[in-house]
Amino acid sequence: MSGALDLLVVKLPDFVRTTTFRWISIAFVVCILLFSAFVYWEAATYMLARMDGVIAEDGALSRHLMAEDLAAEIARVLRPGGELLACVDSLVLGMAMLAEQRHWAHLTDLPHAEVVLIPWPDGTITRCFGAAQLYDLLSEQGLEVTSIRPRTVLSPSTVDHVLRQQPGAMARLVRAELQAGQDPAAGGNADEAFGISLVATARKPC
Repeated sequence: MSGALDLLVVKLPDFVRTTTFRWISIAFVVCILLFSAFVYWEAATYMLARMDGVIAEDGALSRHLMAEDLAAEIARVLRPGGELLACVDSLVLGMAMLAEQRHWAHLTDLPHAEVVLIPWPDGTITRCFGAAQLYDLLSEQGLEVTSIRPRTVLSPSTVDHVLRQQPGAMARLVRAELQAGQDPAAGGNADEAFGISLVATARKPC
């Protein structure tokens, strides 16, 4: 046996070296990649649609001006029986902001508006909701709304003022907050009467 290295030379057919074959090869690879991406997306969508719960905190639905799109996405990812806890800016906050900016004409029209967009001094815009508007937003996405209530009865400015005057008054403020939130005299529309934020709970039907 000689010490020379035997090489096996394979000559490819001529059509393999043609431009047409190269384009066909590229198209085939692209199809494989697209199919893989489709399978991955469908699997990810299936997995995401098994969420036990979603928390839309910090006014997420208010910061997203097209809140309907975000609510639809929340409903999509929840599993049947999954629950939502959402906090939004209320009409009370909207009215306070308009009054602070002296937009009196807009303030008088606010109770009749279907969508309430309020500008902040820094240029950002928030979407404010009444209880009925928030209920419609969630129920239109197929969610069963179980409660809507103010996040707090006492405003942050009230709490700050009292604590500045009486630093040890936190316990009394907590008791006042709990008592006001359970006050039956507030009626069925208490959530529209006070509170700069509304908290809603909802579930996806089984």
